[in-house]
Amino acid sequence: MTLDAKAYLQTIHGSQIVAVKILAKQDLRVTKPYHIALLLDTSGSMEETGLPAVMLTLHRLLDTMEDNNYITIITYCDGSKIISQQTILNKDNRDQLHQVVSALTADGHTNLESALNALASVVKK
Repeated sequence: MTLDAKAYLQTIHGSQIVAVKILAKQDLRVTKPYHIALLLDTSGSMEETGLPAVMLTLHRLLDTMEDNNYITIITYCDGSKIISQQTILNKDNRDQLHQVVSALTADGHTNLESALNALASVVKK
């Protein structure tokens, strides 16, 4: 099987972050749409380097996901917030999601339980 591979290197506040994307050639890929759900920690501990790295990674993910796939994004700190629920990716939605991701801020404490409950409510639907 022939694979396509791309690597990205980014420096954020002195930390280097590497992302690698490996895909089968287009003619070998499954074309069935998929749904990815992400829980993003936006608590105060993420303020310095964590949240900028997560935002950069999420922007890259949005740019590389193919149209007609779905994404759910849930942020959590003191509570949780579903900022995108089963949003189908297309040009308009992708641009809106980039704006939402760019506006993320870090504050509060880490309440993972709230995020998992929000995710469970999405999965039930």
